[in-house]
Amino acid sequence: MKTLTRLAVIPVAALFLGACAETDPVQPDPLHDFAGTWDAQTFVWTADDDPDLRHDRIADGGELHEMTIGQDGAFTQTWTDAAGQQTTTTGTVALQNGSLAFTDGATGTVDTFGAEIGADGGLTMTQTGAAGGQWDFGTGAGPQAATLEAGFTRR
Repeated sequence: MKTLTRLAVIPVAALFLGACAETDPVQPDPLHDFAGTWDAQTFVWTADDDPDLRHDRIADGGELHEMTIGQDGAFTQTWTDAAGQQTTTTGTVALQNGSLAFTDGATGTVDTFGAEIGADGGLTMTQTGAAGGQWDFGTGAGPQAATLEAGFTRR
């Protein structure tokens, strides 16, 4: 009889343990694929009303751009101009509907970019004039609606 009682306890214990187990799967960190330090290879603005009006801040301006995205949602980006002067922006970044939304920690300004990791592991970020993209091409017209396409490689 003791053997039957022990055998009856095993299925009951298994049910109890199963009920206590976590049933929700662990969700991956949405920034995982984007986390790391990235170096811009291209950073091309094209005027929305004149596709021949273009400026690549890397190739044309001799500037360097480094961006670090943390899994904790923090970001730092540093521009270094041809004279070696640096401008650094810090803040937070979140993945929203397939886009990266960067919030400047000093101003609260939010810039949203389409973002995609390619098969080569590179990051492409885009922003259209319709989404707020603007660049001053130095034509005297001031900032104009423009589309940005930036290509980054991971360090």
